[in-house]
Amino acid sequence: MSVLTWVLPSGPVIDFSPMTSQPLPAPVSAVILAGGEARRLGGQDKALIPFQGRPLLAHLVERLRPQVAELLLSSNRPAVNYAPFGLPVLPDTLPGSLGPLAGLLAGMQVARHPLILSTPCDTPRLPANLVGRLLAEMAATGAPAAAVQVGGKRHPVLLLARRALAGDLEEFLHNGGRAVQAWLGRVGAAWAPFPESAHAFINVNDQHALTQLERLELESPVPVVGFVAWSGTGKTTLLEQLVPELRALGVRVAAIKHAHHQLTLDTPGKDSWRLRQAGAQEVLVASAERFGLFSERAAPGEEPSLAELLPRLDLGHCDLVLVEGFKHEPIPKIELHRPALGKPPLYPDDPRIFAVASDLPLELPQLIPRLDLGNIPGIARFLYGWCRDWAVPPN
Repeated sequence: MSVLTWVLPSGPVIDFSPMTSQPLPAPVSAVILAGGEARRLGGQDKALIPFQGRPLLAHLVERLRPQVAELLLSSNRPAVNYAPFGLPVLPDTLPGSLGPLAGLLAGMQVARHPLILSTPCDTPRLPANLVGRLLAEMAATGAPAAAVQVGGKRHPVLLLARRALAGDLEEFLHNGGRAVQAWLGRVGAAWAPFPESAHAFINVNDQHALTQLERLELESPVPVVGFVAWSGTGKTTLLEQLVPELRALGVRVAAIKHAHHQLTLDTPGKDSWRLRQAGAQEVLVASAERFGLFSERAAPGEEPSLAELLPRLDLGHCDLVLVEGFKHEPIPKIELHRPALGKPPLYPDDPRIFAVASDLPLELPQLIPRLDLGNIPGIARFLYGWCRDWAVPPN
């Protein structure tokens, strides 16, 4: 499997070696469509928006490389933006903003293979059988093109078509046609059913969709948010103030805190301590008010991961898990930043930071809001809204 590393455009080209040596069932070129204006994401280049520490485009390349023989990128932005990916960058060949079909046409006009796949750049979880399933549908129906259908929902931009349709597509565009589904109907395309989860075809159209993808990757039934900062910034104080505000909003809160020192919660000589010393792997102590579990880790020299700790919580009795520390874990995070401490911000190096709480105004990227540390109820309301986004099922 290839190792993917995101570098700046001035750095070397990323190695996107195929993850499989199996021969393709038919020679296919693919064009990744990155020409949209992304208005709901502040006009950012969607292809380069970070998800799980890498640009969305990196996820697409990783998913598609084993399935196709050629990869092309359709974009009207400067080609240097995509230099690390080593892909041919194709601007639209027709004037005006004509939509995804113009990008598909640009790909058809230079593709080396008789079949061409098109996919938007904001669908980072495409299935490994995407091309194979579309090819099978075309073979079974004799159609010149096939597009994805999941249940009753169609995804017309996710399509496989014969390159020979380029002339018809150009005529369609010259005559004012723009809708992908209308062109597919014109050429008699088939619709390939995909029984997989619809999660594989989620589009990152806005910040909510990014939150949903983070939720699916974490596989937690409740939202989990980390608070990260340099030591001495006041993470615990902030959480101590936030918990009652969240409870007042009806949010049941659980907390996980990382300790840098050796952790000893038991008291030498007590019954629980004696049972642990005798060799019990786990000791649970219960009273009418609360219970506590002492568990000896199998690898005491290694730091525990959140994947190991989260199942220990009774997530059926909480609505939100606040995590202090664990800054290297792949979870959504809020950074606590106090400029007066003279420490550099963390968000430029951690794409999972989606908000910054600060006591002074900051210049932040458009998609990262600043939360006012002087307004704890406001931070609690922000988290409450974020939890609601998490709870909304993905499209």
